[in-house]
Amino acid sequence: MWVTTKYLNHPINVLGYRFEYHGKVLCTAYDTEPFRNVFDVPADDPGFDEEAFKEGEAAAREENEKVSQFFQGADILVHDTQYTRRSTWPGRWAGGTPPSSTP
Repeated sequence: MWVTTKYLNHPINVLGYRFEYHGKVLCTAYDTEPFRNVFDVPADDPGFDEEAFKEGEAAAREENEKVSQFFQGADILVHDTQYTRRSTWPGRWAGGTPPSSTP
């Protein structure tokens, strides 16, 4: 059996696990959410920095792609959720657990 880990997004450190055994793959992703641009503020905000915004978008996209690649080919993915999309309000993410269907 091979076990591989991947850091995931959460306010504290959290790991995803990939278990591979006899050609079968089980992955876990507990208490995590997609990476987001931490520099995403309105353009009229005094703290807005266009270059930081662009870099933040690229970094979030790159990390989300790494997570997708980590889970690629899994026979089973165990992933928790806490909210439905309807019960999630703007800004609620960043608690580490996403709605049941994320973008």
